[in-house]
Amino acid sequence: MGDIFVAGVTSATDFPVPGVTPGSLTSITGLPCPQLTTCSAGFLAEFSPGAAAINYATYLGGAGSASDGGSGSAQDQAKAMALDSSGDVYLGGLESSEDFPTTPANALMPGSPHFGSHGFFAVITMAVPQAVVPNVVGQTQAAATTAITGAGLVLGTVSNASSSTVPSGNVISESPVAGTLVNAGSAVNLVVSAGSNLAMPVITWSNPAAITYGTALSTTQLDATATYNGASVAGTFTYTPAKGTVLTAGTQILSVTFSPRNTAKYAAPPSASVTLQVNQAKPKITWVKPAAITYGTALSGTQLDATASVAGSFVYSPTAGTVLTAGAQTLSVTFTPTDTTDYTTATDTVTITVNKATSTTLINSNLPNPSQVGQAVTVTFTVMGIGVPLLTQIGQLFHVDDGLELDDDDENDPGYSHGLPRYLRPPPRRRYLRGKSI
Repeated sequence: MGDIFVAGVTSATDFPVPGVTPGSLTSITGLPCPQLTTCSAGFLAEFSPGAAAINYATYLGGAGSASDGGSGSAQDQAKAMALDSSGDVYLGGLESSEDFPTTPANALMPGSPHFGSHGFFAVITMAVPQAVVPNVVGQTQAAATTAITGAGLVLGTVSNASSSTVPSGNVISESPVAGTLVNAGSAVNLVVSAGSNLAMPVITWSNPAAITYGTALSTTQLDATATYNGASVAGTFTYTPAKGTVLTAGTQILSVTFSPRNTAKYAAPPSASVTLQVNQAKPKITWVKPAAITYGTALSGTQLDATASVAGSFVYSPTAGTVLTAGAQTLSVTFTPTDTTDYTTATDTVTITVNKATSTTLINSNLPNPSQVGQAVTVTFTVMGIGVPLLTQIGQLFHVDDGLELDDDDENDPGYSHGLPRYLRPPPRRRYLRGKSI
């Protein structure tokens, strides 16, 4: 094998290091001996050729005690070693620990307190490192060799066989098969394709144009062809995904295999693949223009009633509860779909007419009423909106021949249709007073 075996004595507290030293079986946990002046333990280690690496190292001793007759030391020592053809190691030596060896399941002698040293003999059989056979079928012989040696195995025999499906130079099969657990360093045998006398068609397939989510795959996308020396080859195409599939939005991979009809003349070519871009779809919003409302009416679900072709949520502007001013107003909505992978957000707008509200005019007069010729009468005009006064005007009126004249200089509220009359005309043959606003 060329490996180097070493048996000896150590008093290090961390030899070997579990998880660091390859193959470590046990570690020294009882050193240094708390009750003793000195203590040591036997060990066995195997090095690779040239001592480039430690294959394994194991601790052979046990916990020391003061039961050695007062010498103040506990020592376990490997004195002699032999190696057989199977790799088993035979050790002989002396031990003074009370629980030697530390592997009770395989202990040859139960530990007990005693005085002085005792001879021991042990056979140590190390487990052979394991490796998993990698899958190299379909790879080139060079790539397969790299994968095998990288797994801690070696390349075994390589044989050739004709194949109408595996390109020449690629691996047809391996033995042991992929996934088998074997001893490290085991050989993996390969069967490599020597090609075929059959003609190999060529699959031609270009990347299809982008589609929108919701579009099922059809012959527009699944349109591969097979030719040999420029001539079409009859056969069957098998696509993955299949015709009729609706793909999610994003970049998708389509693949195809071709089976020639004339298998006596043509071999099945390697599969081919293309990429297809599936764009997000835009939801359709349906929103009928709302009926006109009167100023003072707050927006509600009667006006904000848009629907969409897919599930999602709506955000309106202005929001529900808003009271719009009179005139033509624009309402807008933003729709966010629940499925944000396949759908984009969408917006829409409608217009709504807000009619002016009707106002009510209240007229109150103070004494004297009726008045005498030449007397002034104070009159208050109040224009009421929806529960709130919009305009108030106070004036003094005097007898005149052509009625009552009132000034109307205040601005009108834009939400109402109102305004004080410029003239109030009386019935015929009666005298009225002309008023002047103050």
